[in-house]
Amino acid sequence: MLTYGKHFSLVRQKTFIESHGTQVIVWPVLQCPCLLDDRQFNPVCPACHGTGRYYPPSQQYPTILLMHQEDSRRTFEDPGSWIAGSIRASVLPGVQLCERDRLQMLDIKDVYNDEVLTMGLDDTVRFRGGVALLLVADRERIYRPGLDYLLTPPDTVTWQPQGQQPAFGQQYAVKYEAYPEFLVVNDSPRLRVEHRIPQAQEVVLLRLDKVSDDF
Repeated sequence: MLTYGKHFSLVRQKTFIESHGTQVIVWPVLQCPCLLDDRQFNPVCPACHGTGRYYPPSQQYPTILLMHQEDSRRTFEDPGSWIAGSIRASVLPGVQLCERDRLQMLDIKDVYNDEVLTMGLDDTVRFRGGVALLLVADRERIYRPGLDYLLTPPDTVTWQPQGQQPAFGQQYAVKYEAYPEFLVVNDSPRLRVEHRIPQAQEVVLLRLDKVSDDF
């Protein structure tokens, strides 16, 4: 990938990735220092929520990734379906991603309709970037944007006191769009170097909404 003739060209790698890649924000990860005596991560840790993934604040940075190979498949199970798969991507030369770093894509949004919230107890959707509410409803009614509810940025449904709303503790469904997020699940064991010059890194990504909390 990204070869010209027999050898790598660092300048052409950079130009190709910048020309054909997508803008992302990277949150570098650290192991969360919440290990218990049994060397398991604390399931009620407010920082990592038991995943072991801790993203130090104010450490995110922008870069460009070239996503060039996808392997995905859908399986149907009761009560719904799952999509499993991965994406292989090239990173700009000089940028080094690590396993479990988190990425947010900025050039496209995706639509999510698989979340159920709880009025007054959990009114926050999973993703935070570029959230726009498209539909909020329960089995009794479809709620009206601006009259019944508003989005409090970045990710919270706020109910209007003068409008209709579910009862406290009642569940409701949301459909919204947001920037998709990915998790680096494998940085290639092959460190790419030629003539003692590091080349563009390759990584494997998983969609974060398809990753379990204990990953």
